[in-house]
Amino acid sequence: MLDETRCTGCGECVPVCPAECLEMDGATPWLPRPVDCISCSLCAVVCPVDAITMRPVEPG
Repeated sequence: MLDETRCTGCGECVPVCPAECLEMDGATPWLPRPVDCISCSLCAVVCPVDAITMRPVEPG
């Protein structure tokens, strides 16, 4: 989950994603294909402002 009020748009999260499922939409990272996310949390770890938190995705 991205906290857009904290995100600075630095883009550091995008290149560390091993599933290559994060993209930049202007100055905001987004996950166009959530099903591709492998929940490794690397994006959250590298975020310098803690704008990304991982949460379970509910099936459905």
